Amino acid sequence: MKKIQELYTTSDNEKERSAAEIAIEMVAVSKFYQTKMVKAINDVTLRIKCGECVTITGPSGSGKSTLLRLIASLDQPTQGQIVVDGVPLAGLSGDALAAFRRVHVGMIFQGFRLLPALTVLENVMAPLLPYTAAKPLRAQALEMLARVRLAPRASHLPGELSGGEQQRVAIARALVANPRVLLADEPTGSLDTETAHAIMSLLQDVQAETAMTLLVVTHDARIAARAQYRIQMEDGCLKEDIG
Repeated sequence: MKKIQELYTTSDNEKERSAAEIAIEMVAVSKFYQTKMVKAINDVTLRIKCGECVTITGPSGSGKSTLLRLIASLDQPTQGQIVVDGVPLAGLSGDALAAFRRVHVGMIFQGFRLLPALTVLENVMAPLLPYTAAKPLRAQALEMLARVRLAPRASHLPGELSGGEQQRVAIARALVANPRVLLADEPTGSLDTETAHAIMSLLQDVQAETAMTLLVVTHDARIAARAQYRIQMEDGCLKEDIG
């Protein structure tokens, strides 16, 4: 397995590659909190090519979730540049920011974040309801539920599902817009071992079928070991590849 410097640090060859080959690019990115007293992300440079499956591990508080939030443009860096799927994130706001998240990036959050009053189908449709006509969106959402093997549960409420089923709904919701980049924050953290590996298998199957770029944050070394590339974070910095 290649070392992290070879894969992700700046080089003349990397700079010459077309933007289409790089799914995620962060250059000298830092994120400070509490008037620059806490560095959640500290001078990170990271490049991930399109279609790769990458996991990030590290202790709690190492900056893993913050890194995902910056890539998804749910938070803004204090300094540095981020480009995702060819889109520079600096200066995005309003409709442009909403369009970026809707078109380019899918996000699977910790804790599922399903809306308890909506059915499984409605939860999957929710991110695109303001932008896509209901009839084609319903068909698209049902297709995603079939992909995660939950079409028979479409009319159920989240509270009627197991933890593994709720996670699969969250995956279908993240995939409904066919994003080029999928970010998963501890997608197996609250699941038993067998279900966790089933969820990771599902994510990797979809990634392989669609050539989507998959970036997974996890505490589980066994889940991390299944990725194409593995990197580690500590104190807001990227460390050596651990594979």
